[in-house]
Amino acid sequence: MNKNNNNIESNQAEIYYLGHSGWAVKTKSHFLIFDYLEANKNVENKALTNGHINPVEIKNENVFVFVSHKHQDHFDKIIKGWKNIIPNITYIAGWMSIGSNFIGVPPHTNTTIDDITISTLKSTDDGSGFLINVDGLSIFYAGDHANWEDNDPEVSYFDEIDYIADISSMVDIAFIPVTTFSGLRPNCMTEGAIYAIKKLKPNVTFPMHGNNREYLYKEFANEEGARDYNIVCAEKPGNRFLYKQDNMTI
Repeated sequence: MNKNNNNIESNQAEIYYLGHSGWAVKTKSHFLIFDYLEANKNVENKALTNGHINPVEIKNENVFVFVSHKHQDHFDKIIKGWKNIIPNITYIAGWMSIGSNFIGVPPHTNTTIDDITISTLKSTDDGSGFLINVDGLSIFYAGDHANWEDNDPEVSYFDEIDYIADISSMVDIAFIPVTTFSGLRPNCMTEGAIYAIKKLKPNVTFPMHGNNREYLYKEFANEEGARDYNIVCAEKPGNRFLYKQDNMTI
């Protein structure tokens, strides 16, 4: 990964950390946004470089906005206004019945929208996690799918990860929650995240769901079982990384 390259080719991605579980991923022909939360709405000069989406900055991009579920730390209603500025924008929701501006992609759906292929798992919390194939890349965004202490008893965390692994034998980039909203890292959650990494074998994994406690990402990366994998830890919103499928550097 390299922090200063604006020439995105096939099998590459420019990745911005937007805080908590929010990410922006620019591929060759698309600009993907995941679970955006604007924690500080009083910032005057909003930009990707400080962890904010300024729709004017990306108005010429082919934008896909993904919302994994309805919880307030994953679904900021500010995103609905972006359509007034960005002419080429598509909203994807991880559940059905979301309104005319959104395309619902509920759990265990496999679909193609334009030239993006999307498969969804059923989250142990709410909504979906997404497996996306776009511009030669496979991206797994877990949403709030984690091995929580209070999982939905009707959903098996491990079976859902296996479901995604059966769909794709290769994942380039994975975004996986490693901590609770309140900053706890129970053993079950760590074990689940490590299981997902071992099963999906992503070339790079970004821990998330830190709620302004980015130091927890490094704690996870230093866990036994996690140290054997390529885990990249964002330190603050606005961090930018470049993924190259054939040449992984930081």
